[in-house]
Amino acid sequence: FDTNKDGSISKREFSDMMSAILPPKLKALLSVPAGKESFKKFLDRELAGELLKFYEEMNELESKYKETGIPTTIAQELVNNYVAVGSEDQVNISAEERDRIIEAVGKVQAQDGDKVDFSVFSHAISESVDMLERGSVVRFKQAIRRPPFDLFTNLAWEIAGLKPKEPMTLKAFRRYAEKTPNLFNFLDELR
Repeated sequence: FDTNKDGSISKREFSDMMSAILPPKLKALLSVPAGKESFKKFLDRELAGELLKFYEEMNELESKYKETGIPTTIAQELVNNYVAVGSEDQVNISAEERDRIIEAVGKVQAQDGDKVDFSVFSHAISESVDMLERGSVVRFKQAIRRPPFDLFTNLAWEIAGLKPKEPMTLKAFRRYAEKTPNLFNFLDELR
């Protein structure tokens, strides 16, 4: 990626490298701190931050409630925040899926149930991830290759301890790689 063979990597060369090596899977992208922060900023610029917000909240809830069910009050908050038409962070899921979730949560409430099965939201999570991976992640990887090459690189330069105009030497790249060990974990999946 050192295209001019000067022993260092410019922000453009670094951006080209990151675009080439960042995996297309959302989970892998989010495991890289600079990738996650840059991707969040990118989504906010695209007015699509609600998809990632929904995905991250559902991941957190999955670890707590996948086996026991989501408390009805939390499930209703999810509907109010992400699913209902016109909600502040409405995610772009199919109308059929939206109606199914609202009906399922409403049914549990009508029966005075205290838990909503986590699987009620599973398809909405899948739709959101699919939309992110096939749209926003692809556009993000394209965007980091365009001037001014600062979408990802400014944070990487900061992590490596570099000044904004300073090129990244091999020593600085090693420093960056040590501080972002998840960056190359996707290579393990290729085995």
